[in-house]
Formats: sequence, structure tokens, C-alpha cells
Amino acid sequence: MTAQALYAHLPSVDLILNHQSQQALINQYGKEHITTLVRQLLDQARDSIKQQQQLPLWLTLNECDGLALTQQKQQRIINTRGWLHLASHQLQLTEQEQNHWIHVAQMMQTSQEPWWVRDLANACDIDEDKLRTLSYKLAQLGYISAIVKDRYVTHEYLIHIANAVRKHIEQNQKLETADLRNLSQLGRKVAVQILEYLDKIGFTKRKFNYRELRDEDLLKG
Repeated sequence: MTAQALYAHLPSVDLILNHQSQQALINQYGKEHITTLVRQLLDQARDSIKQQQQLPLWLTLNECDGLALTQQKQQRIINTRGWLHLASHQLQLTEQEQNHWIHVAQMMQTSQEPWWVRDLANACDIDEDKLRTLSYKLAQLGYISAIVKDRYVTHEYLIHIANAVRKHIEQNQKLETADLRNLSQLGRKVAVQILEYLDKIGFTKRKFNYRELRDEDLLKG
């Protein structure tokens, strides 16, 4: 099946949210969390089509007109390393991927800056396209997260940032961009990227020109 045909089977966000099978999830986790989850899953599906020429495990062509965001096949919403997603028991690293991940993880610890795939590939002497595919898989497993496309941080780094943000907001009731720059020692552009990512996953919410905690229980080590 061609990539164009696969893209055609991707359901819209509204179609998924309005499907009757999603009401229980919305009631349990809240519409905003489930909407964020759906958008993340569809982004992953597009990446899967682009990189692997196939749909991801959670999406099938035969159920609910392409809607498999249900409890069918024992899939369920779970919280792993601080973010909601679908269980994917079949997803695991190969031996070669595990070796690459060990190298990548060590390299990522040498800098507080989030890593672009291209820079990380050069630093680790790994083919860029192979590392991009591996990074997508590592993100699905929760080891790393893309704050923007092709720019990653480790889960441990996110925990570190979240703890600092949580403490600052508890003491000051709000967090401004300059506050995160001071806490992280990062530049304004990347600080904004991290803030927007924290908003996206529901940890913080933007109010005027500052942030407040939305779900303080996310990203706890």
C-alpha cells in the first residue's frame, strides 16, 4: 500500500474524540488529556508512514473505519514516565538498537541543551536517518521526548526540569520564560520550546505571559 493510501486512512482528531468508544476515556482522564494524546498518536502515525511505510500498532484498517483507539486487542491508556499513551507491549529495542541507545544516552548527558538528531548522529557516529528512526522508537518507549520535531531530551532531563518548575511555581505561584531560562541556564528560544512542550503534555498551562501548574503529578521521578 502506498504512503498516500496509508495517509488516507488516518482519522481526524474530531472523529476519534466523537467516537462512542472514547467517552469512558474522556470521563476518566479529561477531554484535554485525551485530545493531546490523540494528536500525539496521529503525529506518530504520520512519522510511521513516512519512515516505515506502515501504520503503527494502535491503528488498524479493519476496525471502526480505521479507529483502533479503543480497548480492543487489550490496548489501554496508561501512564508511563509521566505521559499518557497506549500500551504497546510488542515494542522493544533490538540488540543493535540497545547498543546505540547506550551510546546516545551517554552522549546526551554531556550537555544540558536538548539535542538535534543531526548533531547527535554526528557526535555518536551513527547514520542520521537510522538515528532518526531509533529516536522515534525511543520516544514511543518513553526514554526520550521530542520538544519539537527532531529535537530531543531524555526523560531524566524532563524530570529535572519539571521538578525545578514545580518548586518555583509552588513558591512563586507562576513561572515566566525568564524564570525557566534562569533555572535551566538555557537560551530563550529553547526555553520557550520546553515551555510549550510542557503545556502540550498538560504539565503546565499558559496564562497571559506566564505559566501555572495544570497537573503537578506529571513527570515525577
